[in-house]
Amino acid sequence: MVEGHRAQIKQQLLAKADEYFAGFETHTTVLEDAARNYVSKQTFNEEGLAVTMSKMRAEGLTMEHLQPWLDDPTSVMEALNNRLTREQLPEHEGHKMWHLKMSMPMIISNRSIITCIYQGETSDGYQAFFHSSQGNEEQATANAEAIGSDVIANNAITMTCYKPCEGGMELKQLLCMDPAGMIPGFIKNAMASRMANGLMLMVDYLKDGTIPAPIL
Repeated sequence: MVEGHRAQIKQQLLAKADEYFAGFETHTTVLEDAARNYVSKQTFNEEGLAVTMSKMRAEGLTMEHLQPWLDDPTSVMEALNNRLTREQLPEHEGHKMWHLKMSMPMIISNRSIITCIYQGETSDGYQAFFHSSQGNEEQATANAEAIGSDVIANNAITMTCYKPCEGGMELKQLLCMDPAGMIPGFIKNAMASRMANGLMLMVDYLKDGTIPAPIL
């Protein structure tokens, strides 16, 4: 693996995020809640995967609220998803790595995701906290025994960005996930719904500990 592998991926992901958010207003609205200053849009990438973008002005949200997520985003993910478990892997080039396991309903294969955590700044001044499966083939191979018979899903990008504003936080989120393998329509629909309101659910959890209904 060449030196700077993670730095290259980080810049690629930030550039892709800037590209998607630049076209935010042109994409299809899938969820809007004016009372909460929330809107979620969706488009599809070159591989046909759904890309979900959300923006929210979260009144009353502070850095203190965000700190548990900044300290360990996977712990918040686990709290918000009753089917998710996690195992920390050795760091790579100074970046934290995680093995996330998603328990699926009977007959459907469970999913494993090998993901790497990054931090950076978007071109419009938001602090970005994100993770991705990109470039993690070596880690997937090294953890083949733990993955077992799971289907390896591809977390193309999971990015949440924040910028303090008067009275709260400006937030935006970018999600693109390929669950891989065969997935029934009802599960795809449940996943799409959760991705559309995921940022709002995260804010509710961080502000007052609200746990959402099970995803499946």
